[in-house]
Amino acid sequence: MGRAQFEYDEVGNTFYYVLVSFYALVLIPATFFFWPSSKLDKSEKKEHCYCEGCTEKRIKAEAKRPWRRTKKFLTFLALALAWILFFIIVRKVTQIEVEHTEYDPYAILGIDQGAASSVVKKKYRELSKTMHPDKGGDPVQFDRIAKAYQALTDDESRENWEKYGNPDGPTATTFGIALPKWIVSKEYGVWVLAFYGFVLMVLLPSAV
Repeated sequence: MGRAQFEYDEVGNTFYYVLVSFYALVLIPATFFFWPSSKLDKSEKKEHCYCEGCTEKRIKAEAKRPWRRTKKFLTFLALALAWILFFIIVRKVTQIEVEHTEYDPYAILGIDQGAASSVVKKKYRELSKTMHPDKGGDPVQFDRIAKAYQALTDDESRENWEKYGNPDGPTATTFGIALPKWIVSKEYGVWVLAFYGFVLMVLLPSAV
């Protein structure tokens, strides 16, 4: 049994799914909590008392009203920008193409599953005439063809592929982590931890 390995999301595709999920969990409740209320507008329609004390209170309240309106506008603007960013991330996620494909030497050579060795050799000779680097072919593609040919013509490699899906035999179990590798690197790890600490110890308590 192979040992376990952890593989970080170098491309960042999986990270976007985690990001949009976490972002939605924060953005939706924040929108309901911080969305500008219209209570002030409704209170303006009520009849006012014109006694000296109430008039003085009303003058003080009206003096603060421009700041309240500015605060409403800024809150609305921040939420609008947050939702625009959310839809940009969602659009990015919908455009991600899954690039995971299982290794299949038959598909690489373009032959049927379980084809005989003679068929494999014949197909390899045909592809070598056009795909070999000396014939102007792609070196990377020809390397894949050569490995597929070796996997299907060597008895041990073919048996390993049929059993384990790998010509080299059983490999280590790989667990994917939906984080770019740079997040846990020594260079940026401290800043990431500082950011999480700021969010959890400053932003969230102040929002409650």
